[in-house]
Amino acid sequence: MRFKDVPLKPKLVILIVVGIFLVLAVSMAVIIGTVTTQEEKLAYDKSIEMADNYANQFDAHMKANQAVARTLALTMAEYEASDREEAIGILENVLEGNPSLIGVYLGYEPNAFDGRDRDYVNTSGHDATGRFVPYCNKIEGPLVIEPLVHYDSSDYYQLPKATGEDILTEPYFYEGIFMMSYDSPIFKDGEFAGIAGVDVPLEYVDEVASNIRTFDTGYAFMVSNTGVFLSHPTRKDWIGKKSFSDFDSKEIKNASDDIRQGIGGHIEVKDPTTGKTVIMFYEPVETGESAFVLVVPKEEMLAGVADLRDRLLIISAISIIFMAALAYMIARSITKPIDEIVDDLSLIHISEPTRQE
Repeated sequence: MRFKDVPLKPKLVILIVVGIFLVLAVSMAVIIGTVTTQEEKLAYDKSIEMADNYANQFDAHMKANQAVARTLALTMAEYEASDREEAIGILENVLEGNPSLIGVYLGYEPNAFDGRDRDYVNTSGHDATGRFVPYCNKIEGPLVIEPLVHYDSSDYYQLPKATGEDILTEPYFYEGIFMMSYDSPIFKDGEFAGIAGVDVPLEYVDEVASNIRTFDTGYAFMVSNTGVFLSHPTRKDWIGKKSFSDFDSKEIKNASDDIRQGIGGHIEVKDPTTGKTVIMFYEPVETGESAFVLVVPKEEMLAGVADLRDRLLIISAISIIFMAALAYMIARSITKPIDEIVDDLSLIHISEPTRQE
């Protein structure tokens, strides 16, 4: 039977019910889509904010360490006593007053400190050059004074000398300690005289980042701007040895490029350690030339969104059924008078031949 052949009453019922059903279905779909999109955005924003907050915390800590090196360089630039023992005492005080540091040092050009390098050749705390290069450290526990090493070829000395600017070294292992160094140039009468620097052990970075948890199984780690792992909660063997960009993933390589440029963002990718689909949120730690990475399983992050969507779908289905039933009753009430008129007309039609007889 074609729709035009359907009697008026069922036709009206069908048109009203279907019309209301379509309007409600479309409206509910738009509402559910809008609400879930907003909730999903809130979940992303929450994770971005969390990653940014931790990145800022690490940045503040790094700035404090950098400030120690900078202040020490400025102090020595104004230092006129040329007393090596007194200068070493300054280093000891700085190290004891900053428990987050593992080493504090000065490195001077030949005869730039007091002009007496020849008098200190191979003496305590000096090397065969006699240069004033004291390294005050507690690498093995007790505080000791040793001469700096490899300063003629290493970045920690040569870069500040070449650029005249503060530098932060790439993470490296020294005497079994994974660390980074902040170095500031010392200028005397406008000429480069040496450096002041501090060594920052990265063990605390791993301890703090590895204890961060988000949602149920989310975690965090840190990498340098070149991608070297500074921390990881489960893969300690990656620290200082593996690069974030080593993974065979286009998304991770894109994130590595962002991190190298100091840009924050997020990617959806399969977690190399768990195999889960995760969202990785990364934010730069500017002073530390590194990045904080927050790893959140997508299913966990959007669990609230999925639950809300399911509840809205149930409510929508109940609403549509209720409104369809209501529409049916309204349609019945509209067609009932028509049925009565049709019945009356039928009676009239039947009675007319009788009167004619």
